[in-house]
Amino acid sequence: MYELVLKGGRIYNREGEWDIGIRDGKIAKIGKGLKGKEEISCEGCIIYPSFANVHTHVPMSLLRGIGSDLPLMDWLKKVIWKVEGKLVSPEFVRVGALLGVAEMIMSGTTLFVDMYFFEEEVAKVCKEVGIRAGLGFGILDFPTPVAKSPQEYLERAKKFLEEFRGEDLVFPVVCPHAVYT
Repeated sequence: MYELVLKGGRIYNREGEWDIGIRDGKIAKIGKGLKGKEEISCEGCIIYPSFANVHTHVPMSLLRGIGSDLPLMDWLKKVIWKVEGKLVSPEFVRVGALLGVAEMIMSGTTLFVDMYFFEEEVAKVCKEVGIRAGLGFGILDFPTPVAKSPQEYLERAKKFLEEFRGEDLVFPVVCPHAVYT
């Protein structure tokens, strides 16, 4: 008997309907007629592996569409960095992360890698909703609401790495922003 069985779904690379038996959080068997302590009917559904999004700035979901017609450097220097300087706060990051994470889950994404400000807020959201994420503070060479100097960014990043090391859902990563910053 399995802990969970997904019953009668169509698997993306097989003909017909199949059951998927899950034990210890992992697929243990794909077959027919499997029994589980918990069973979920997947009739009429397609079962496929989840997606991973490995380049996100998830709280920026709240800024979607602003200046989207501009070339990258104009968009950054003339629009986004100025808007972020006025709006970014722990609450902004939390609300943006909730929206972005909800959209990812709805599209089948179960893992993402994110770089932004106040990443401890993104970590809290991930732990609340149960999504896996590699998270890191962006390291820049100019002042923002989160740090005033490269050294301060590095100190914040180090503290973040130490705080979230060993977590089940959140793994901390180092995130220098880009060669131009």
